[in-house]
Amino acid sequence: NGPRRARDLATERVTPEEELVEEGEDVVGRRVDVHADLVDDDRLLGGQVAAAQDRVQRELPNLREALDFSISEGDQAGLDFVADLHQFWFLRGPFNEARRWLDRALAAAPNEPTTARARAIYAACMIASTQGDIPAATALVAQGRALVQRTADPIAHAAVAIGDGFTALATGHVDHACACLQDAIDEHIGPTMRGGSLVILGWAQELRGEAVTAMASYE
Repeated sequence: NGPRRARDLATERVTPEEELVEEGEDVVGRRVDVHADLVDDDRLLGGQVAAAQDRVQRELPNLREALDFSISEGDQAGLDFVADLHQFWFLRGPFNEARRWLDRALAAAPNEPTTARARAIYAACMIASTQGDIPAATALVAQGRALVQRTADPIAHAAVAIGDGFTALATGHVDHACACLQDAIDEHIGPTMRGGSLVILGWAQELRGEAVTAMASYE
């Protein structure tokens, strides 16, 4: 099937010892929010994330081939794949390559209210906002908001809320950023996504002059 074949393509030119996908941990495909790296100093500055990203860096030719295949299938697997890779691009770049893959995956997959699509929209929004392309980020937020009106999935809602909040923060709309990020935190989401939301919320609270509240968010 498509996802399995994509994984095969990503690993078929490496030895078993160099496999990217391991039982219980998918270095490329695992669903780890980029904000986990921002909130977890041990993983960001220690060995775990650095080693994982070094491994992805070495295997980029394989991964690009796998990603191309996965997106060409035109289903949600391509969205999942590209959303999973965005933490690598967010921290190491190049952003332009990330946006090309994200745009292609979003265009290829059906416009359905899935968690995968919400995560890809969120990833594209984060990259565009960081590049200063606010019109593109704002358009992505609008797409995300329309999507979550058709689903009750808490991860989808949180992903779109974080993207909205991050874009608002980039444009100086601090109150709106705080409201969006608080909405994300209030969803039933895992600790990684919640932790990332709290870090960005702390930034927004600091900009609003709420140092004590921001410290509580960081803690």
